[in-house]
Amino acid sequence: MPQQSDRFQLLAHQFESLVERLNESTTPSLEERTKVLRQMKVVIVEIEMLIMSDLKLCSENAPSSHPPAQPAAGEYS
Repeated sequence: MPQQSDRFQLLAHQFESLVERLNESTTPSLEERTKVLRQMKVVIVEIEMLIMSDLKLCSENAPSSHPPAQPAAGEYS
């Protein structure tokens, strides 16, 4: 899934840029710090959604690890 991988890399780069922006400012105002932290939160949520959709896709494509249900004793017809 190169598209999801590319999207993940883009989001990671955006997050790193926000971290640098936060660290570069020697005395960020509360407003600026809050703005950057909110942007970081948005990126984190997007990364989480990407991971969750990938996990869901993987679990749908994976063969079932549970053996077929067997009738309990006395349930045979």
